Amino acid sequence: MPKDRRQPLLSLGVYECPKDKPIFENSEVWFGTSTPQWSASDYQNAFVQVHKYISAGDIYQANLTFPMHAEIHGTSEAISSTLKQAKQKITAPLVYENTNWI
Repeated sequence: MPKDRRQPLLSLGVYECPKDKPIFENSEVWFGTSTPQWSASDYQNAFVQVHKYISAGDIYQANLTFPMHAEIHGTSEAISSTLKQAKQKITAPLVYENTNWI
């Protein structure tokens, strides 16, 4: 694990019930360009490898993700709220732990 890691690898919590998510309306959020860090060829090669693993029965599922550079300005809270408003069925939680939103 990197020594300067900012978030825990795993964080568990037990809660009584879901609470309403806060809405941060007064924060400015700006989304700029996003650029995948893989080429189409990189993705194709990785996809072929995953397909081979599935076909061989080594795995039954994979989440093929890739790095992306994105320009985003705003706090974690404001970004989460903006995304929630843009897509009403967002499933990613915004959790406040000690002094940080994660």
